[in-house]
Amino acid sequence: MKKRRRNIILYVVALAFVVISIGAYIGQLNRMISNNMILNMEELAQHDVQSIQSSLGTNLNRLEFIGQRLQIYDCDTITKVQELLNLERTTSLFDAIYLLDEDGRLYTDSFLIQETDKHQYGAFLNMEQDHFVFRNDEQPGILETRKETVLYGVRMDGLEVEGVRFVAILGQCSITSIQNQLRIDSFGGRGFSSVIDSNGYYIVNINRTDSFNQRDNFFEQLDSGTFKKDGSAESIRKGIAENTFFIVSYTDEDGGERMLGFSAIEGTDWTFVISVSTDVFKEQSRNFILLTAVMLTVVVLALVGMSGLLYRSKQRTVEAHAKAKARSDFLSTMSHEIRTPLNGIIGLNHLMSKSLEDREKLTEYIHKMGNTAQYLLALVNDILDISKL
Repeated sequence: MKKRRRNIILYVVALAFVVISIGAYIGQLNRMISNNMILNMEELAQHDVQSIQSSLGTNLNRLEFIGQRLQIYDCDTITKVQELLNLERTTSLFDAIYLLDEDGRLYTDSFLIQETDKHQYGAFLNMEQDHFVFRNDEQPGILETRKETVLYGVRMDGLEVEGVRFVAILGQCSITSIQNQLRIDSFGGRGFSSVIDSNGYYIVNINRTDSFNQRDNFFEQLDSGTFKKDGSAESIRKGIAENTFFIVSYTDEDGGERMLGFSAIEGTDWTFVISVSTDVFKEQSRNFILLTAVMLTVVVLALVGMSGLLYRSKQRTVEAHAKAKARSDFLSTMSHEIRTPLNGIIGLNHLMSKSLEDREKLTEYIHKMGNTAQYLLALVNDILDISKL
C-alpha cells in the first residue's frame, strides 16, 4: 500500500512538472513570437518611412532645381516666368507649379495671378523652414487642386522680375506618389499602413475616400475603442514627438484587438502608422505550438520505439546469458556425474585385477561394476534426451 501511494505521488509530481514545463515553454514561445512580430512591424515601418522620405526628398530636390533654372533663364517679364513654369510642369512629375511673391500673391503655370485673399498659400511666408510638405486640400479658385494632392514648397532667394520678388516655389503631386511607397496591405491582409498629420488627419489611409473634405481623423477613431496599460491618444502624440518607433495595444469598437506601431517621418509633421490584428500573433503561436507538438510526438514515438528495441535486445541478451549459464552449469554438473561412475568402474577394474584368485570378491566387484555401468548408461540416456529439447 505504501509503495503504491509513493508511486502515485511520484506520478502526480511528474505530471505537475510536465504541465509547468509545457506552460513555461508556451509562455516563452509566445513572447518570442510577439517580439519577432513586433520586429517585423518595425522593419516594415522603417522600410516604408525611408521610402516616403526618399520620395519627398527627391521631389523637393526637383522643385529646387526648377527654381534654380528659373533664375538662370533671366526672365524679364512675369508672362515669361509663367511660360517657363508651364514648360517645367509639362516636363516634370508635378501636376502644377506656382511661384509665391513676398506680398503673398500666387503665380500659376496656367498664367493666373491670385491675390492673397484668393488662396491659402500665404501662410508659407511665415514659416521658418526652407523646405515644407503638406497634404493639399481643396483650395477655392484653383482648378488644379480638384483632387487629393501633396504640396511641396522650397524657399527662393534672388529671383526678381518686373519689381516682383519671388520668395518660394510650390509644386503639387497626386497623393498616389506617397501611397505607392507604402505596403498598404501586410500580414495576409490583416495589417495595413497609413500616414497621418500632426492633427491626426489621414494623408494616406487604406479606407480613405476620394472625395474632398471627407478626411477621417485617426485620433477620433481611437476614441471609440480602448487602450491597454493606460494608453491614450495623448500618450500617442507624446510618443510621436519623441521621434522613435513605439507600439501600443488597442481594442476597437467591434472588440478587435490590434497592435498599432508609430514612426515619425522626418522633415514633415507626418507620422507613419502600421496596424496589425493580434490574430496574426495568435495564429503564429498556434502554428508553432502545433508544429512543436507534432515534432514532440514524433520524438516521443521514436524514443518509445528505440526503448522497445533496446528492451528486446536486452531481454535477448539476458536470455542468451541465462541459457549460456544454464548450459555451463549443466555441463559442469554432468561432467561431475559422468566422472564419478567412470572413476568407480576404473577403481573396480583395478580391484578385480588384484582379486583374480578370490572368486567371491571378484563376483562382488563384477556385480558393482554392472550397477555402475547401468547408472552411467541411464545418465547418458538422460543427457541425450535433454539435448533433443
